[in-house]
Amino acid sequence: MNNEEKIKVDIASSIDDQLLKLLDNLFAISHKNSTGVITEIDLFVAALDTIYPNRPYREEIALIQKTNSEIVLKINVKNREVVLITPELRMLILRAFSKKSSSELSAIDIIAASPTMPRIRNIIATCNEVAKCVDEIFKRNSADTETTLFIKKVDTSEKYYELFGQHSDQIIRNITIKGLTGLIVTGRSGVDTEAYVLNACNTMFTGFSEFRFGTAAVLDLSKLTAKNNSEPTIIDKLIGEVKLFDPLILVVKGVEMFGQDWRGAFELIDLVKTKTQATIIFTINNEYYKTQLDNKIELEKYHKLVVEEPNEESMLKIIDYVLEQLSESEKIEIETGLDTKIYKLSKRYLSAEAFPKKATNLISELIAEAKIKRVNIINEEILLTILSQKTNLPLEKLTQIEKDVLANLENKINEKVIGQSLATKLVSQAVIRARSGLKDPKKPIGSFLFLGPTGVGKTELAKTLGNIFFGDEKSVTRFDMSEFAESHTVMRLIGSPPGYVGYDEGGQLTNTVTQKPYSLILFDEIEKAHAKVYDIFLQILDEGRLTDSKGVLVDFKNTILVFTSNIGANEIFENYKEKWSAEEKENFYQSVLLPSLKSFFRMELINRFDEIIIFEPLNKESLKRILQLKLTGLNVRLKDKGISLQIDDTSATEFIDLFSDSKFGARSIERAIKEQVETPIAEMIIKNQVMANEVCVWTNSGLTIKK
Repeated sequence: MNNEEKIKVDIASSIDDQLLKLLDNLFAISHKNSTGVITEIDLFVAALDTIYPNRPYREEIALIQKTNSEIVLKINVKNREVVLITPELRMLILRAFSKKSSSELSAIDIIAASPTMPRIRNIIATCNEVAKCVDEIFKRNSADTETTLFIKKVDTSEKYYELFGQHSDQIIRNITIKGLTGLIVTGRSGVDTEAYVLNACNTMFTGFSEFRFGTAAVLDLSKLTAKNNSEPTIIDKLIGEVKLFDPLILVVKGVEMFGQDWRGAFELIDLVKTKTQATIIFTINNEYYKTQLDNKIELEKYHKLVVEEPNEESMLKIIDYVLEQLSESEKIEIETGLDTKIYKLSKRYLSAEAFPKKATNLISELIAEAKIKRVNIINEEILLTILSQKTNLPLEKLTQIEKDVLANLENKINEKVIGQSLATKLVSQAVIRARSGLKDPKKPIGSFLFLGPTGVGKTELAKTLGNIFFGDEKSVTRFDMSEFAESHTVMRLIGSPPGYVGYDEGGQLTNTVTQKPYSLILFDEIEKAHAKVYDIFLQILDEGRLTDSKGVLVDFKNTILVFTSNIGANEIFENYKEKWSAEEKENFYQSVLLPSLKSFFRMELINRFDEIIIFEPLNKESLKRILQLKLTGLNVRLKDKGISLQIDDTSATEFIDLFSDSKFGARSIERAIKEQVETPIAEMIIKNQVMANEVCVWTNSGLTIKK
């Protein structure tokens, strides 16, 4: 009898059938090997065969890995690798290895390392736990084939989720905090908070022993609200579905569907948690959280984490992946370099939305546009077409080189705005500085305070600047600040708070910038607004953004802000010199205008404007040019009726001498044109006193008809 058989007989006389079967399996494996030795994995196989003969996972056990501190068994179940750490077996095998110089063990070595029967029984117990765990995995995999109504199991190893590792460590730290009911992850609407969470889940499943059998599933609460979540059968069904995958990480979304009745959603999830082993993570958009959930005592047991948009490196990878997937599925080619253009253009022109949603939505629209046009390639032309539609910016504005626009900005403004060459120069220079990258990119393109008497071109310059720079007259929005003179009217700009009338309508200012992020906002006669309004302006000028009453963050970085005021108008009119030097103008501002401004605004607001521009009173030559410009516009309108208007240079000078008022500037000319020219011509047309192909001539004697 050899030594192995002797030890086998000696042990067999004092152990039960299960232990004997273990040794039989162990020796059988040993004799099959040509070397006559067994490895660590052989011991597991023998133990598993002892407990579950003919097990379905016989071929699923992979190689074992030995380190200085642990033995790790890797089991691959339906392409999912599970890592098992077995402390009892680790101690036994390490003891056996400590007695040997080689890296392999024989059956005798294993048994010799376990001198007592409790140690052998611990091997059985350990392997029994292993088998149960593996069976649990198979049970979960079989559950995948069952139809679930409410929750959806997610494969966290998908390539898309791998690209969202930016906040993985933070999410994992928060999940593992002891004593918390769960985690609430928030982010701007459009930030894929769910993807961030699932990335963290995958990291835990593959690298943390306590989550080694982990499963992630998503519960969309909107499905429950649609099916009456108060019905007991619905609740039981939900709990039953969670138990199919228990223990699992349950990602809950759709709380926003509950509106102000959010407590019902959390009470339901609390009930699920008490009856299962689920770890709960809510994903909620930041706007809803701020207006409905912030500082609620009931949610103190949940930890909150705010996640940001993916950074540029991550976004380019996400865009590449989405483009690649859609290209393969839709059989459409992608122009080289389009990924970078999608990122940069969506970042610039879709600033009201958040990554990654604004980029992935844009890609979906590109695919749809390619199908409509029946082309098999997506290129920059299609990209610009879609962006033009989404932003309401003309296509030629998107394709035009901005440097050309900026280079001619001052000249183009001067064609429309008369007599304010210094003002147009200062505005143009400020805009050029901003767009050349020398200014903080998070702040508005430009912010200007226009000071001067009425009728000198403050509003006209603002409208002209917006039209030229953004390419559309509709890009200019005017707010009459006299309508915001009361303290409560400030809410009209950012929206009423929850529970107040008008909450659902949002704010006039924030809505405007959300809908038209590329625009010029004109705040006319700012000094007439209430002081609380100035606090809002201070935040916009300082940070380039504003949060509305719903918690939505509105970005002003692509806007031009113009504030007009009549503060110091009398002083400007009385002290104006036609040949004012720059030094004289600066001295006038410091000694006269600045004290007047301080009586209305805090110095911190005054210092936030990019430029404070003084508009000079218009001289007669400028008023004459304005007259000619206005009459040219009137002639365009008369052309439709076949009528024309003539006024020679001498008559134009006489018109200015007769009707202009230097205190009212161009306004006096506009009023005189209506009274002395437009109204008489209109009466002649109504009375058939002027017909097509006839000419109306104005002189200081009035209007005459020339055939």
